[in-house]
Amino acid sequence: MIKLTEFDIFGFVRQYLPPVLRGEKLLSLLNALVYPIYTLWLKFKEWTAGQDYLLNISPTVIQLQNFLNDLYDTAQRRILIQTRNVDALYIPLESEGYAPEYFALESENNPTYIPRDGEITQNYGNFIVLVPNEISSEQVKQTIDKYKLVGKNYIIQTINT
Repeated sequence: MIKLTEFDIFGFVRQYLPPVLRGEKLLSLLNALVYPIYTLWLKFKEWTAGQDYLLNISPTVIQLQNFLNDLYDTAQRRILIQTRNVDALYIPLESEGYAPEYFALESENNPTYIPRDGEITQNYGNFIVLVPNEISSEQVKQTIDKYKLVGKNYIIQTINT
């Protein structure tokens, strides 16, 4: 059985032509006649590959973010999806004009607690899409509406880059 993606139309013409008639001129003529079918076949293969890609997109954050970047911002990939607000402790340098910060263990009197990455988060329940201002928010909105989960809401925020 021939796999659909591996079909060689020129080999098919040669295979079903009797060996006596496999001259160069006749094969060239028959290949010229089936060439439009070959170009349609290539377009069909390209279309099916695109459809397979679209069917495999799920509403997970990383896949949706990569898909949006593939569509609208291939070079710089600046579209981001945030699902939580990360509160962190930012420590400035003393050379920036701030007083030095002293840290202690939790067992000591007045410790300054430093959370690890992702420990202090506020879950949005939904998500925020950060889109550069050069990209049309309306097109991004239509794409997200097509692939997001039904119960989820989102906000599109434009960012200056």
